[in-house]
Amino acid sequence: MKKLAYLLLPLISIALGGCANNQSSNTLKLATTFAPVYDFVSRIVKDKAEIINIVGDNEPHEFSPSDPKTSSFCERADVLFAYGEGLDSWSKRMNENKYFEITSNVEFIQSGNATDPHAYLSLRDSKIMLKNIKNKMIEVDPKNAEFYNANYAKAIEVFEVLDDRYNSELALDKLNSRYIVTSHEAFAYLARDYSLVQKGIADIADHEPSASKIAQIKKFIMDNNIKYIFLEELDEKGHVETIVSELKKDNYEVSYEVLSAYEGVSETSYANGETYLKAMEDNLEILKRCLTK
Repeated sequence: MKKLAYLLLPLISIALGGCANNQSSNTLKLATTFAPVYDFVSRIVKDKAEIINIVGDNEPHEFSPSDPKTSSFCERADVLFAYGEGLDSWSKRMNENKYFEITSNVEFIQSGNATDPHAYLSLRDSKIMLKNIKNKMIEVDPKNAEFYNANYAKAIEVFEVLDDRYNSELALDKLNSRYIVTSHEAFAYLARDYSLVQKGIADIADHEPSASKIAQIKKFIMDNNIKYIFLEELDEKGHVETIVSELKKDNYEVSYEVLSAYEGVSETSYANGETYLKAMEDNLEILKRCLTK
C-alpha cells in the first residue's frame, strides 16, 4: 500500500496542478485604458477578474503602448475597456475584437470644432459609464449578473451622495464667484453640472495660447475679481505662472490651485487610495475654498 501511495503521489500532484492552471486560465482578464476606466471597471467587477490599467501614471492623450507584457495581456483579454472620443484611440489596435467603449449614450459637449472628451469629470455622466460597464460584464459573465448588479447599485449610491454634496456646497448663493479659470479646458462638464463658468487658458485641444489669448485671460480675471487660477495636475505651470507674474506687475494678486482631471494614476496609487471619488472629493474641497464666501 505504501509503495502504491508513493507511486500515486506524483500523479495526484500533476492532476491538482492541472486544476490550478485551468482555474487560473479561466479567470477573466480585463484591460482598461486609463485611470477613470480602471476605477469604474474595478467598482463593478471587484475580485471577479484580473484588471490592468494600461496607461498607469502616464498621460493618456498621446500614449504609445510599448510594454510587451501589457500588450500580451491585452491580446488575451476578455474585454478591453476603452473610453473613446479620441482620448485613447491608440488602444483599439491592441485588441480590436474585444474592444468596448464605456461612453455609449453619453452626450459630449462640443467646444468649437472639437468634442470635449472629459465627460468622466461629471459624476452624472460617469453613472452612465458605470451602467455600460455593468451591462457588458453581464453579457460576458452572465453567471455573476447578480454580483455586478449589486456593485453597480452601490457605486451609483456613493456617486449620488457626492453629487448631492457638490450641489449643496457649491450652491450659487454660497459663492463669491461662479467663474473658474483653468490651465486647460478640461472641466466643462463639472462646470455645467454645478452652474459654474469655465474660462480656459489652453483650449480643449491643448493648443498653446496666443499672446492675445493671454491678454484676454488677464482682463477677464481682473474684470471679474478672480483670485485663483486652477492648474490641471498633469499640466505645466508655464502659462499660469506667466499670467500670475503679469498680473502682479499690475498690482493684482492671483494664486493657483491644482485640480485633478484624474488621468494618470498607477494601479499602486489606486490601491493606496487615489480613486476617482477621492479626486472628485479633493476637487470639491479646493473649489469650496477658492469660490465660496
